[in-house]
Amino acid sequence: MSTAVLLYTMRCNIACAHCSVHSGPGRRGEMDLERARAYVDQLAAMPEIRFIDISGGEPMLHPQEVTALIEHIKRRGKSVRLTTNGFWAATPRRAEEMLRHLKAAGLDAVGLSLDKWHLDYLPASIARNYVDAARVVGFAPLVSCVVRGDCADPRAGAPEDLRVLLDFYGLGEERATDLNDWGRYMDSLAPEARAEFLAETIRERLLVNWQYLTGEGRAAEKLHKEVVWRPLSATPEERCSVAGRMPTVDQDGRLFPCCAPWVNHPERAYAAPPGRLGQAIHEMEARPALRVIRQWGPKRLMLALIARGHSFPRDNSGICNLCGQMLATADLEELDRAAEDVLRAQTAGREVMAEI
Repeated sequence: MSTAVLLYTMRCNIACAHCSVHSGPGRRGEMDLERARAYVDQLAAMPEIRFIDISGGEPMLHPQEVTALIEHIKRRGKSVRLTTNGFWAATPRRAEEMLRHLKAAGLDAVGLSLDKWHLDYLPASIARNYVDAARVVGFAPLVSCVVRGDCADPRAGAPEDLRVLLDFYGLGEERATDLNDWGRYMDSLAPEARAEFLAETIRERLLVNWQYLTGEGRAAEKLHKEVVWRPLSATPEERCSVAGRMPTVDQDGRLFPCCAPWVNHPERAYAAPPGRLGQAIHEMEARPALRVIRQWGPKRLMLALIARGHSFPRDNSGICNLCGQMLATADLEELDRAAEDVLRAQTAGREVMAEI
């Protein structure tokens, strides 16, 4: 566990077809700033949390509050990242002014959400303004992309859809560096070499955090034909290492084990009594259902639920969608009971079998 997420608002100025959490102009509300500061104070007491991500929705619809929250996170000794669609980078000057302002507040990293569905609302020039300004101000340019493809059978490196996307935005696929590969390499370097490589990244590279389109959120309706679907019997087991280890708090104070798809099911939030966020996170992480998802993946848990009499849609689009389907039909206690079946079967050296 290294990152916690604060969903400052679920409102967004745009309503992209692929959005996995239904963000858009029709969503209302934002996190109370004092409550957000209290969450940060509690997260600061957890040494395993290194980063706090401010996300949404579009958090930069509230720039003053986000700035104050960044300052508070830094005062509490944590690194802070921001995820945004970059609507504020409409001109080169505005992009640079905003990034300078955020860096002065203490922001460590900023990631721009970028994909073909954003182009229905925001011009490609915003991405170029952001990247150019990031290099000037001293941020490593980072873009987060969703592309079409097969979640369960990822090809080596970035898929062709990503290359085409980056070229269309004028960002140059040849400069792209996978964020996970970059992070592992950075961790292997001595401090002086790490600083040199970071400077090179700021000057020359484009960090890319990409994932395949899932069938969650708005995409289930708007992009059904673009999602790769398969029956459960043809779905490989794929574990999810972040389940319960990316604690996410939404604008209403609900605690989730990841930033999607759990957020789409507020009735499945974990209890987080006031002043006990750290304890609630540790208790959530230890829940049987999340242990099974981390160790074997949601398919194993779904098979156990089927053995208990639950039924699910014939097809799925990968691990996020499998979780979404389970959350739509089983409450937290039912998930844990099915997970305990899996854990007992594993201890006994057998599998939980189900008809699929």
